[in-house]
Amino acid sequence: MKREDIGVKIPALLHLTRLGYGYLPGKEAKRDRETNILTKRLQEGIERINGIQLDEETFQRLMEDLKARLREQDLGQGFYRMIRAGWNGLKLLDFAHPERNEFLAGTEIACGTGKQRFRPDISLFINGLPLGMMEVKAPEQKGGLKGEYERMCRRFRQESFRPYLQATQIWMFSNDRESGGMALLPRDGAYFTGGAPEDFPVYPGPENRTKRPKELGRLDSAAAQTLMKENGLADPRKKADNRAWMDPGTPTHRMLTGLAAPGRFLFLIRYGILYEKDTGDEGGDRIRKRMLNWEQLEALRAADEKIRRGYRNWNIPCRGKNGRFMQGAALSALIRDRMPERDICWVTGDGAEAGRARAAFRRLGMDEDTVRCLTVAETPEKRSSDSGRRIYILPEQGADYRTDQPAARRLRAADPEAILITMGEETRNEGTYYTYLLQCADGSLYCGWTDNLEKRVRTHNAGQGAKYTRSRLPARLVYWERFDTKREAMSREWHVKQMSRKEKINMIRAERTEKEEKDG
Repeated sequence: MKREDIGVKIPALLHLTRLGYGYLPGKEAKRDRETNILTKRLQEGIERINGIQLDEETFQRLMEDLKARLREQDLGQGFYRMIRAGWNGLKLLDFAHPERNEFLAGTEIACGTGKQRFRPDISLFINGLPLGMMEVKAPEQKGGLKGEYERMCRRFRQESFRPYLQATQIWMFSNDRESGGMALLPRDGAYFTGGAPEDFPVYPGPENRTKRPKELGRLDSAAAQTLMKENGLADPRKKADNRAWMDPGTPTHRMLTGLAAPGRFLFLIRYGILYEKDTGDEGGDRIRKRMLNWEQLEALRAADEKIRRGYRNWNIPCRGKNGRFMQGAALSALIRDRMPERDICWVTGDGAEAGRARAAFRRLGMDEDTVRCLTVAETPEKRSSDSGRRIYILPEQGADYRTDQPAARRLRAADPEAILITMGEETRNEGTYYTYLLQCADGSLYCGWTDNLEKRVRTHNAGQGAKYTRSRLPARLVYWERFDTKREAMSREWHVKQMSRKEKINMIRAERTEKEEKDG
């Protein structure tokens, strides 16, 4: 068995069963060969969530429509619209009730037509639809994740693979190393992308966590036994060497929990994916597929919780104008679902910025009926007949927003029942992020990042930190650097991890020498 199977793939499949996935043995993967749709599972899923019996003729028409959309060269936009909106009044996915959907994970399920085939390491299905995929590598394997991603992009452009790859809404790549930040895919880490190679960014998975994820359940014993038997392996709960497989804190498992746990996966599909229509220099329209990154998805989930709890004033962390419009479009779609009676107003400082916002939302498929782009001067100055119906989004105020600012006073005076949402980067005191090195009991060095250095060192020595340090305690802090932003600290962590041990020791010594000279 390959190193990546033992070290990454099998543990990931076991972790998926703890998240609520069933395991799909290869011999049971009866599917449409062109798209890898599990036809029987899809029919059963539609009947279950819609409460109907679907006759064979109707189901065949549905399948032909799905396959026709997946053959289009539109980055899967037609298929995506169908799984979101349904088909002829029938829901394909139940977004409101995740437990009514069937979630399955399988391995090495071949896709492609004719002589051209490839076998994704892990395929994720919801109601028989192949909506997610993961490719794994062993650490230090030749070519790394970058080579795997480049092969996937080449496959995407081949007609025999296009239907399947356009159906998958998320591609994940991992060799179970910590990620170094957003980048063109490096060799090591755990990353995800939106399943379309057209200038699509590659995002790092969720950051390190110390708490047990609430989505994590007990291991599905039957699924685990089937999986282990297929691969000639022992029960991971009984073999000491395999206990690490059950650790929910590995980079691969964190990414699967954060993105593929049933409720989170449906939320990502419903709100985290957008299509942008851009008119090129030659006049033709070009479609781009967009996806929110991890931080944006978490901010949107937090906004959903605030809407449910009835909050009237909060900030959504956001960086950059392009990210602001994408996040604004996703937030507007969420508000439309949760509060359809409300009017959404995007409030800017001047007419030029309002015009840019209208154009950006139009490219993302949002018209003026969905989001009204106004300047502060264009908002009502006093109560009106539609007071209490508005949600104001202020993208230029950021985390420094205060209710005594002129724009806020005007909006509150005219409409006390309005909801005010600001968008901007959260402000934090300078120097609240750190990249650090610990020297473990065996003399080895461990690198990490944190926003609370003293607490993080205590967490490590309490045996609740990284998996690496737990068996090498006690650990002592020997080096740290301070940064203004989390991104800088994460980037520095990645670069330090690429250093040799000798380079790290020289860095520690240089810092100590500099400090001694200053003290002297």
